[in-house]
Amino acid sequence: MGKDRKRGVAIDHPFIERTTFVVGKDGKVVSIFSSAAEHISPEEHVARSLAVVQHLAGK
Repeated sequence: MGKDRKRGVAIDHPFIERTTFVVGKDGKVVSIFSSAAEHISPEEHVARSLAVVQHLAGK
């Protein structure tokens, strides 16, 4: 809590638990990130997901 949103408004509530799935072109789950299990922020979900997708794309 206390972190600012993009609009500059303070967040005064806890983040909801989030699970992110990255799915490959073949429809199979390639990677899973869980805020509950790994204690990562929404921003970290985005960064990790992007890294996996870029890796899959060969970038």
